Amino acid sequence: FDRGYLFGTENKEKVQSLFGDKQDVNRVLSIANSTELQGFIQQHFDLPTHYGIDTNSPNWRYKMYKAFEKNVKVIKSELDNVELSIWDRDPDMAANMANYYVAQIDAIYSGLLGDRNQKNVGAVNRQVESLEKEIAAISTEMAELSNSSSTQYQVLSQKMETILKDYNNWKTLAAQYQAAADYEVSSLFIIENAYPSEKKDRPVRWVIVVSATLGAFFLALVAALIVEQYRQIKADLDNA
Repeated sequence: FDRGYLFGTENKEKVQSLFGDKQDVNRVLSIANSTELQGFIQQHFDLPTHYGIDTNSPNWRYKMYKAFEKNVKVIKSELDNVELSIWDRDPDMAANMANYYVAQIDAIYSGLLGDRNQKNVGAVNRQVESLEKEIAAISTEMAELSNSSSTQYQVLSQKMETILKDYNNWKTLAAQYQAAADYEVSSLFIIENAYPSEKKDRPVRWVIVVSATLGAFFLALVAALIVEQYRQIKADLDNA
């Protein structure tokens, strides 16, 4: 989206990665974790109803936030990719949410870049219009002078030459900014779309079963020790 990279006007020593840089990654993470976008996702998929949250409750937004935080993860990987994962009881819904989430991140980021370029276009065009008025005024002055060899005419001619050079530079700049603004491309390079999981990721059933078994065994052991201790104390009291 950047004019400098599109037209090669940036410093040649500055290398632009095809996949962006760390600043781009951080911007994507900021957008993904923004309260506004998360609220939009929650509303679009009616997550309060899906998660069984009573919206009449005074703290339902906090509950919604905690449930969303538990089921949605957006992180920067070791390879400087952005990974978005969503958990849900319905694997198809989880995949749909993830892909929609990414599409919204792309739309917001592209929109921000587009707005920036459009503002640049407006600023440059205003400068072009100002120069055009200046050129028109000087042209009128020169036309009113009958003697083209006079000092005043020569001064105006040199001034016109300088302004025309400046004008042509601004016109080129305006065309480049407009091209950058019209350049439609995804702001993200999606390596892998989300897909429904074929296998439950959490909670893992065998972990629950083993944990429950160990917990029951531990409680039974503690209970047995307490009973045995009680019997020992009672026997000592009886003997006394």
